[in-house]
Amino acid sequence: MNIERLQEHYEHAKAKHPIFCDCLTHWNTPSETGGQLRVARNALKTATEHGNASALEEVLRCELCEFVDALANGDKDAAIEELYDSAAVVLRMIDVIEGTQPLGNPIRSFPKKQ
Repeated sequence: MNIERLQEHYEHAKAKHPIFCDCLTHWNTPSETGGQLRVARNALKTATEHGNASALEEVLRCELCEFVDALANGDKDAAIEELYDSAAVVLRMIDVIEGTQPLGNPIRSFPKKQ
């Protein structure tokens, strides 16, 4: 993982798309976000118990659901922390692809380029 490269991509994205988006999430109420968070946490728990937790479908989804739940509950500081946690998941995904982070299930490792 290369911090300078991350900075370059970030600056490029800001320059290319000066208007980022129209909203951060369509989930706006604690009841909406809480339900999604419960589903995400249960999915992560089940996948982990079966040795099949994926970075994208379970881990990152759970972090993002924690972000929207914190945001919907008015806790901006916690929402920001959850986004940093989400960014860390993405960075670890890069590490897996670069070969510096092993997966829990080596059979599921990222295939080598032919």
